[in-house]
Amino acid sequence: MSAAPGEVCAALDVGSNSVKLLIGSLGPDGRVDVRHEEVVVTKLSEGVDARGTLLPAASARTLAVLARYAEACRTFGVSRTAAVGTAVLRDARDADAFRAQARALGFDIEVIDGDTEAYVVRLAALRELPGTPDDAVVIDIGGGSSELSWATGRESTELGVVRLTERHIPRDPAGAEVLEALRAVVRARLDRLALPARSEMLIGSSATCAVLARLDLALDRHDRDRIHGHEIPTEALVARASQLAVLDLEGRRALPGMDRTRADVILAGTVVLEQTALRLGARALRINDRGTRFGVFHRAFG
Repeated sequence: MSAAPGEVCAALDVGSNSVKLLIGSLGPDGRVDVRHEEVVVTKLSEGVDARGTLLPAASARTLAVLARYAEACRTFGVSRTAAVGTAVLRDARDADAFRAQARALGFDIEVIDGDTEAYVVRLAALRELPGTPDDAVVIDIGGGSSELSWATGRESTELGVVRLTERHIPRDPAGAEVLEALRAVVRARLDRLALPARSEMLIGSSATCAVLARLDLALDRHDRDRIHGHEIPTEALVARASQLAVLDLEGRRALPGMDRTRADVILAGTVVLEQTALRLGARALRINDRGTRFGVFHRAFG
């Protein structure tokens, strides 16, 4: 049911790498009028690819954040919430037990399939990033999967930053040989998609995209006004991947603009974006800093 004018609602994205909260209402322009936002890296998917179940410590970290988010919802007078879980809760055999604990905190997490996840990502771009054409190729990179959508299709892939890092980056720094092997893995997966032969612009959302914008702009903090809509040329993505591959973790953390909590997985995300842009012949990556949780908000309350 659509939100009433001024009604304060909340959308949560319980992802493989981070948990994101959006509190707001629909504005007169159809975009979300943000009252409060939080993003916390909890690495819920840590070890899931190998074990098939959630690590108790990762579950505890994430539930502690959800408890804090529940308090924020009460503080801001939220009337309704919509919470979704993505790849990690699709993959973990004990996801139902985690969801029961989240329900006790007030969040009924809907585990959405990859197709629905790709849909909400696209919805976010079309509603929240002015100038996004209807036929744009849109990508969102998560910890366990990446979602791509285009005019005639959409697909969820296993190209998530935590999954790729655990599987294909065995050492730190990665080095040129590992980088080329990772690029080959990503190319092979993209080649199985019915993507358009060419697209002038790739639209990207996710923390990886925001961090790359921060690096490109040398920002010492997250600044949505500068990040949202920022364009990074494809050749700059290629150069950034090569740079990240030769730096160790502390070297990556020291880069101006780096989010220290993302430095361990930023190489994998950069390669996914780089290879997607190259596959499309895209001139640049345009950043949508209003990603999945905004799409969840529009799907539930728009």
